[in-house]
Amino acid sequence: MTDLESLSTRYWDLSLETSPSTATLLGDRRFDHLLDDLSPEGMDR
Repeated sequence: MTDLESLSTRYWDLSLETSPSTATLLGDRRFDHLLDDLSPEGMDR
């Protein structure tokens, strides 16, 4: 893997990690644990 490929992969992964809802929308489930809990119980916390 070239330096540019490595950099772009790291950038993409970081972008998805900081926006887990986008990752899930795109079918990448790696960051589902970072999604906000919008249930009534989660909102109370």
